[in-house]
Amino acid sequence: LRQNLRSFELNGSIDFDKLYRELKAVDRNQTGVINRQQIEEVVYKVRIPLQRSLLFQILEKHCRAYLRLYKWEAFFQYLKEQILDTGDSQDQSNQISTQ
Repeated sequence: LRQNLRSFELNGSIDFDKLYRELKAVDRNQTGVINRQQIEEVVYKVRIPLQRSLLFQILEKHCRAYLRLYKWEAFFQYLKEQILDTGDSQDQSNQISTQ
């Protein structure tokens, strides 16, 4: 994920508010779980640069709730943390290179 996002500009290109709203809207029953296809559709709608195979790996490893159902809030939180970590490491490397 970090490798994919290194080349992706982090200056507001991913709208986390929109991502959260879209995921929440898909979860009509407010159960906190949705299927993989629903998450995939939201990811593409919000234009997050994730390969399908990587998306599935993240869901299986970090967000699985039940058979074929995933915790969308866990997915949102994981994605946000990974992107912020990548942004922080890029900021630190930029500071080091300018010193």
